Amino acid sequence: MAEQDNNTSLVRSDHGLSLNLSDFNAAGKKDEYIVHVPDTPQWQDIMIRAAFLKKGPMADQTFATCVCIVRYADAMGLNEVLGDLYIVSGRISTTADAKIRHALGSGLIAGYNVEIIKGKPINIVYQLKGADKTWTGEDMHVKVTVNVKGWEHPVIYECDLRDWMNPQNAAWRDHTAYMLRKNALSKALSEVAPIGVDAEEIPSPVHADIPDVIKALMAKTPDVEK
Repeated sequence: MAEQDNNTSLVRSDHGLSLNLSDFNAAGKKDEYIVHVPDTPQWQDIMIRAAFLKKGPMADQTFATCVCIVRYADAMGLNEVLGDLYIVSGRISTTADAKIRHALGSGLIAGYNVEIIKGKPINIVYQLKGADKTWTGEDMHVKVTVNVKGWEHPVIYECDLRDWMNPQNAAWRDHTAYMLRKNALSKALSEVAPIGVDAEEIPSPVHADIPDVIKALMAKTPDVEK
């Protein structure tokens, strides 16, 4: 039985497992792809890890999406089990924790400093479960200074809370200063040792859908039918 998700399905056939993809191109024509999953130790490992994701932290995602996440994690040197990746509106994004861990492990960072200055009270209107809400708190200005080995000048990143505040996320509402600090630090460190992207940094595609990413990641797999 196939697992259906509009234009993605995982099926079992005489060839073994296959990912069946369908999508509409810019001309409005439907494109269909069948990707036969190779029967190799590498792909067995990928499918097992994807199954763990499907049964665990990404139960709300399709199996095909979980496969895509595992492939992306391998390509970027990330760990999907540790929660390095998440999905927003069909886009794969890298967590701030993963970016910070990657940069600190690169051997390039000599040290850093994070300074937060509280400002005037602000109100930010947002929607939560269809209801209008208002977050009230103090604006904050954060300055991150990163000293890089072999660089003459440090990397300096500055922003205000209103630039990144996401009150729809409970972590931002309840731990505002901590989330601002971590977000700003990850962006500063990413200028030195970049890895992955944030969901808000990805240009909106015509079809913001995971299968587009799957097709790109599967491009090196020879057994693809169209």
